[in-house]
Amino acid sequence: MIFDQSVIAQKYGPIKYSPLQSVVMIPPYLLGYVIGKALGYQEEQAHQVGYRLCAFLYSPLAVTGMSVLYFNILLSWKFPLKVALLSTYMLLFGTLVLPYSRIMFSETLSALLIMSSIYFLLSSSEGKYLQSMGLAFISLGLLGLNNMALLFLYFVFFAYNLQACYRANAIQELRSVSIFGLSGIVPILGAWGIYNYARYGSTLNLGYTGEGFTNPLLIGLYGLLFSIGRGVIFYSSLTAVTFMYFLLNYHYLEKRHRHILGMYWFSAFIMLLIFSKWHSFEGGCSWGPRFLLPFIPITHLIFPFIINKYHDYNIAAKGLLIGVCIYAILINAYEFSGIWKQYEVMTFKSGDIPYQWSIYLPEYSVLFNNWDWKALLSRLPQFITVAFLSFYAIVFLYPKYCFRHTASREPLPLIARMCLQIRLSSV
Repeated sequence: MIFDQSVIAQKYGPIKYSPLQSVVMIPPYLLGYVIGKALGYQEEQAHQVGYRLCAFLYSPLAVTGMSVLYFNILLSWKFPLKVALLSTYMLLFGTLVLPYSRIMFSETLSALLIMSSIYFLLSSSEGKYLQSMGLAFISLGLLGLNNMALLFLYFVFFAYNLQACYRANAIQELRSVSIFGLSGIVPILGAWGIYNYARYGSTLNLGYTGEGFTNPLLIGLYGLLFSIGRGVIFYSSLTAVTFMYFLLNYHYLEKRHRHILGMYWFSAFIMLLIFSKWHSFEGGCSWGPRFLLPFIPITHLIFPFIINKYHDYNIAAKGLLIGVCIYAILINAYEFSGIWKQYEVMTFKSGDIPYQWSIYLPEYSVLFNNWDWKALLSRLPQFITVAFLSFYAIVFLYPKYCFRHTASREPLPLIARMCLQIRLSSV
């Protein structure tokens, strides 16, 4: 895009994927390229430095930003500091977030944008309604530019805020939400149209000719939720726990929490159905259900509710929760070893064995059929050391030496209640 002034690569043809990720990758790539040139490298080597720096910064920065927003949301909900810190640690070390923080897929950027949208939605109750709501719409608009399918969340968010303002009889805020929502559609669709035309000479061509939503729905649902190769229950077990807790305790959560979280849960459910129908629902060569990654951090906003009541559980429930947390960290330790990638290449690259077998059959899955003890034992101590030191630093050292605790803000009300407060304060 920068060096050839084109979205059609000489080697690979038209850039198939969405525009936002490519644009976000430009600054770190150019920085690396400039550093390579400054060090006297040849053109090819300078480009390699750019690629390496982009790979080093892109996903880690997105995950870092998402984690900071997650932590601040928990504090604004008046969770104890240690609960917020422990929840953030488990989001990083006990979910799919950690594996994908080292890979340049687009899902980490999508997760950041979704977390940004809920952060700005909640911030809108602090007297900066128009600014915060505008930023929330921008976040979800950019999300649509990162993955066209996720544009669905934009419309759900739009509808949710419209009905909230309508029920609160907040006419001025209703008008503002309408303007934000409707005006945001134009640049999103316009950007996609220009991008498509530059790639394929047609504004309606998304580059997925011959691909589509042809997978049987039930097979896709089973594959993404329960299969040995892609099931979220195996690769992000804490996500399954938070989901069950939300279903069983939905009516116990405060109204402001369950309404807002319910909106994102509804969106996640619809996206689960959409991705289950996609012909390549498994996401190609990936660790677990990567298409579900964007909604996993939002789902884990439920996790602090679980551990905040830890002392009220019986011994069996406490043991089960601790066991799932330990397993969640260990499965990431296994991924860190990297030996599953070697197994996939050696077993399925030739095409003699169907790749789908690794998704459904335990004897061909990466979890049960690729134990390389030498490689595992060489990297496992590294992961355990980092995980333990990070836990100690985050949960014990950080609040003691680095965090100056101040009075928390008042609990964040629903947007409808907020609209009424703004209306009254303006009068």
